[in-house]
Amino acid sequence: MKSFALSLMFSLAASTAAFAGKIHVTLPNSGTNIRFTVLNDDGFDITKIKFDLSTTFSDAPGNPPLVVDSTYGEVGPTGGTATAFSMGQFIFGYDFTSFNHGETFGFNLDPDIAGDPSYGAVTTELIGAGVWVTTTGGTVHGTIGMMGRDLGAWIDSPDVPEPTTYALFALGLAGIAALRRKK
Repeated sequence: MKSFALSLMFSLAASTAAFAGKIHVTLPNSGTNIRFTVLNDDGFDITKIKFDLSTTFSDAPGNPPLVVDSTYGEVGPTGGTATAFSMGQFIFGYDFTSFNHGETFGFNLDPDIAGDPSYGAVTTELIGAGVWVTTTGGTVHGTIGMMGRDLGAWIDSPDVPEPTTYALFALGLAGIAALRRKK
């Protein structure tokens, strides 16, 4: 019973943290196509990244949200693949194989407004876009905003339980073990 409790506590501790990476958005020389760079800055592999533009606002009259026109120019991750997907006009992303710690992935996005494929969106119009990152350690969420002079999102790891949480968990397991031994 002791070995089961210890292995259960170890697996619980090992599975509590997830992605802590940086998604950096920059504007290339073209001015209307936006270059995204995703840095995996944590110990887990990234398996999927999803962007939601439904909460963005363009500078066009009436401030309609941006829609996904196309993505292209994918580079990386090293040794893996990236497969694009879209879910309607606002949500798009990539599924990955082998997107490991320390690697980067980049792509270009040409966002428009509904009904106007010639609209030239600028980087600041992406403020408020949602970002979901699925890793081998869990899924986390962030929002694109200003980061100094650039635009980006820093997605923090989920809260790791405090030592007192582990102590209570261990105490509960010890109580279960004591009850089993008594029976």
